[in-house]
Amino acid sequence: MITIADQEDRIVISKDSDFFDDHILRGRPKKLLIIKTGNIKNSELIRLFESNFDKIERLFKRYVLIEMNRSDLIVHG
Repeated sequence: MITIADQEDRIVISKDSDFFDDHILRGRPKKLLIIKTGNIKNSELIRLFESNFDKIERLFKRYVLIEMNRSDLIVHG
């Protein structure tokens, strides 16, 4: 999955901290949106994506690691 995402310049979206660790240590995946919402209903997660989609899209034009929590988008690199 990471190889394909990197080859096709896609963004990996995950709640799994292993992806965060691999990005920091190995630079893979190249682009990562890490979700740090804790337990959340799918409908609430969808609302977060819908309300932040434009900003996420703009941020990924300049940055490669973004964290989304319940209230903020945080750029890590």
